[in-house]
Amino acid sequence: MLQTSDGHGRLELFEYIHPEAIQSTPTRPNDIGMHRVAFSVDDIDKALEVAAKHGCHPLRGVATYGDVYKLTYLRGPSGILVMLAEELKKTDARIGPNDIDVTFDLRSDTPPGKDPDAASPTLRSYHQRLWSKPLPLQNGARFDLAASNPRRYLHHKSELGEFFLSSDAIIRTFRRHVGAASIMAQIPEEDQEAFSRQGYTIGGMMVFPGNRINGKQTINQRRGTHPLIADRFDLTLECIRRHYLRQDSPLSDTLTLYADFFNLFVDFRGYVNFFLLQDLVTNDYSAIRFFPPFTDVPPFTDVTTPAIPTSLPEYVLYRQASLEFIAARNARIAAFGA
Repeated sequence: MLQTSDGHGRLELFEYIHPEAIQSTPTRPNDIGMHRVAFSVDDIDKALEVAAKHGCHPLRGVATYGDVYKLTYLRGPSGILVMLAEELKKTDARIGPNDIDVTFDLRSDTPPGKDPDAASPTLRSYHQRLWSKPLPLQNGARFDLAASNPRRYLHHKSELGEFFLSSDAIIRTFRRHVGAASIMAQIPEEDQEAFSRQGYTIGGMMVFPGNRINGKQTINQRRGTHPLIADRFDLTLECIRRHYLRQDSPLSDTLTLYADFFNLFVDFRGYVNFFLLQDLVTNDYSAIRFFPPFTDVPPFTDVTTPAIPTSLPEYVLYRQASLEFIAARNARIAAFGA
């Protein structure tokens, strides 16, 4: 059993001992049945050069499909068909994000019962357009993201490394949280929905590495399950700030697993600027502008201070701070596109 380098696919090789294997007429590309394997390649010409060294050549040349893919078929071992496909639209990610609608509710194009983080095509496109851009202090290297593979949300592979990103909503409304049920019962449904609607604009969305390492939780998962974080982004960003300073935090072990990703941005300032998070930090980038109740009590110093608001007045302040951050980040995204 062979595993592909991205960790998402496997190719099984086997040999028949009994009954004895027999030769058959090789199938053609248009024959019905399961008889082929396909590979996505970055450069089809280079891939064909490698194949030629092993005596494999295109059956009918290289074709272009709808200006989206370059495709070719080779005859592999035992006559199996091998298809190579090169995506031609990778440069699409380099167009400016000036068509991003910062008021768009990303739930509206998500199939019923699905999570916008995984199933909203608009959100995926927005992430791709926003974050496919030059990295700080990387000699002009770009963080171009591909979205052509349905098994990968966003993918980057270059001399910088290989990265698999997933989306995460970063504004926690606590609308369905059991620990906040008594508070939510005091808030009209229309007010709850208004908060959620703003949280599902692009200003309330973020990308993190989405591949699991050594069977451990991803950043998305761990920040949601750790009681001192409770899925709050202000607390998550504080952990990231401490990561760059090599300081301990509730997410230290998880963030360290993805150190190569955070190294792309050099330092905390680079990370904040890249993802347009300036309105959640102080002007000198030395501290986080926390949401209540941590505006007066620094997080993680007193483990008895819950991350979930414990009273209606505290929740109202938390909601207001969250909405102000979303509005400010949406303004930055709109200005960046313009």
